[in-house]
Amino acid sequence: MPEEKQLSTTSNQSVAIQTRDSLKHCPVAQLLYDQTGGKDGLPLGVVAVVASTDMSIRSASDSVRSGALTVKRFAKDFEERSLSAVILTHLMLAEDIANVSRPMKPEAMATVAKQVSRMLLDDDMSWNLADIRIVADRLGSGECGPVYGGLSGPMIMKAFTDYMGEKMDAFCELRIEEANNFNEEWDRGIDTRRFRKEDEIRKHRDAMHDYQLQQMKKDTKQ
Repeated sequence: MPEEKQLSTTSNQSVAIQTRDSLKHCPVAQLLYDQTGGKDGLPLGVVAVVASTDMSIRSASDSVRSGALTVKRFAKDFEERSLSAVILTHLMLAEDIANVSRPMKPEAMATVAKQVSRMLLDDDMSWNLADIRIVADRLGSGECGPVYGGLSGPMIMKAFTDYMGEKMDAFCELRIEEANNFNEEWDRGIDTRRFRKEDEIRKHRDAMHDYQLQQMKKDTKQ
């Protein structure tokens, strides 16, 4: 396997991928590392990008506020097959975590991964790599339903579509929040402009008053 620095096309920073052990913090990146190299292997940049995914993004609400790398950008830089490979690896790891009794057949899971990949790319909402991890973690923990007997295509697709609705709600909440913040800023701006206008009027009135006093003093002396 390649053991050198790789500059990801989705990042302005070089990410050092020296050994498989250096990816212990990201099991998915480790498994993807095993698929790099050779004529049909994944680009090492795929591993670098996945390994650098922000692990603090734990919910749809976090995701819409994160500005994380979108799956559309990822697929554009590394091709759709790389996105499918990332999804497939997450699903395989979810089954390992759940310790299922009957793992899904590799061919069937690969097909579902491609279907999910296409669904995410076709969706108007901006999915990112963290979203894939969140859904896979929920599948592995049983949050999306019992998985002891193994994952299934319908279960996986439902988990992603349910999260899609959740993220859509989070996106709407973010827009409402941004609109409220804008209105507050606008109102503060109006108050500031009103204060400045009133201050200008007050200064002008004081200046006129001083001028009139000076004129009265001159008239008195005369």
